[in-house]
Amino acid sequence: MGTQSAAALTDTWGVPAPTGLLYVGIDIGRRKHLAAAIPEGRMWDGSWERAPVRSIATTALGFRGLTGWLAELGVAPADTRIGMEPTGGWYGRTVAAWLERHGYQVSWLQNFALHDRRQLMIGKQTKTDALDARLIARLLFERERLGLKGGFLQRPPRNTDAIRMLIRNRARLVEQRTRCATS
Repeated sequence: MGTQSAAALTDTWGVPAPTGLLYVGIDIGRRKHLAAAIPEGRMWDGSWERAPVRSIATTALGFRGLTGWLAELGVAPADTRIGMEPTGGWYGRTVAAWLERHGYQVSWLQNFALHDRRQLMIGKQTKTDALDARLIARLLFERERLGLKGGFLQRPPRNTDAIRMLIRNRARLVEQRTRCATS
């Protein structure tokens, strides 16, 4: 061991130097979103799986709380990576618009990417929204720092997707109303 160089003792085996980035995964819900904000250091050391998750109300007050919380973390919007699935329809679009208006860039995952990663990591165990928020943050990290290819949309979901969701929801409501009227 006495002949080993100092450089060999501090070799990181190709791990890039830390950048101080913050990765935020948001699991979209109707009444609340769950957000996990994970610093890059926790991604490298494996403790990202236990990162705390914060509940965000789907209201203006909740959105103000989200941007306030992100500001408290002390990372500039340019050094914050935010990701979410487009499955929330209108709910996801509103929080994304709020974040973009406050200087954050939002990346959209393809629906299969999160599902596949969850299956790979936990198999048939119970899916939780907190786990999804952490996994979204992890996928952002892997894309940027480890060169993950695919899994992200090249552009935000189209407005037609939101219209399609509204039409589908209206059809369900009409069906429920009809069932209630005939019973």
